[in-house]
Amino acid sequence: MDKQKIASFAVGITGLNLDKLLDGLGISEKLERQEIQKAVNDFKKYILERHGDNPSYDNIAKFWKENQVIEELVKIRYSLNSEYNSYEEFKDFLSTEDRPQDYNDSLSSELMDELDKCLIIAVQKASNMSQSDLGAHSEMHEKTRDILSELSEQSNHQQELLQMIIGTESGDTSSKDGKLSPSQYYNLFVSFEEGIYDKSPFIIYNGRVLQEDYTTNAIIAKFSNFTFDDINEIIALPTLFLPEYRNEENEKEKVGYLGLLTDINIRRGPGQSEFYFEKKQEFQMTKIVQLMNDLKFKERELERTHWAIKKADLLEVIKELLRS
Repeated sequence: MDKQKIASFAVGITGLNLDKLLDGLGISEKLERQEIQKAVNDFKKYILERHGDNPSYDNIAKFWKENQVIEELVKIRYSLNSEYNSYEEFKDFLSTEDRPQDYNDSLSSELMDELDKCLIIAVQKASNMSQSDLGAHSEMHEKTRDILSELSEQSNHQQELLQMIIGTESGDTSSKDGKLSPSQYYNLFVSFEEGIYDKSPFIIYNGRVLQEDYTTNAIIAKFSNFTFDDINEIIALPTLFLPEYRNEENEKEKVGYLGLLTDINIRRGPGQSEFYFEKKQEFQMTKIVQLMNDLKFKERELERTHWAIKKADLLEVIKELLRS
């Protein structure tokens, strides 16, 4: 195959109106747009250099266009509103779709992997995260999503279970690089305000943020500055959103939620801070209080509005709750 035809494929498969696509996805930051453009250009270069002897790419280009492959990869890697929780889930979906005759699955998969790699590098450069941090962050979210997918399969009678996007968690990273593992830690919010979890964001007074009564001094010190990396580490943890609860007869109908934080805006001083979130699964508080020991609640902790970071495997506890 001549270079001109390969170049034509590269432009055809990646030559969508990138500015229009990024506008539609809400990506406006100049550095991010530049890095995505560079990722697409690097992908074109890869095609030209590595696949000069392959047959026609027309079927792959058609299949990618019909299934919006590039758009979905950008959404997945930038934690936007993709229908898919991870790159692997998207590839699994594509494997079930009808293909043109003589479709080259292995080549298509290799090209997708290369484009995904280019986008991962773009995210790394735009966020100033190291490659190791980025990999650990990605693995963390994907592990969380896998657990929640298993929960969904085991509990068809439940409402739609939490599908975590953000991206992604590896096993226990705390012993390697000091990061909190979502299989060992979780966020706990308790609030007296009725309906506080009906709309994102909600607000908590700074005096109720990571208090030493409910959060260890080591964790308080670790997140004392709330840097960009701190916030990314915190929002990677699973989260419980609960009302204040005193186990009284008139509170029997109260509910809490399993969910995740999507962003945090910590305001300095004695004011209030904002917490952006998604709630995915509702639970009766009568069920939650039965798990107080497993979730490491302190005595009367549910009677005071606050945000804490607790050391417990929240997802495993919830899994056991659904099995019971």
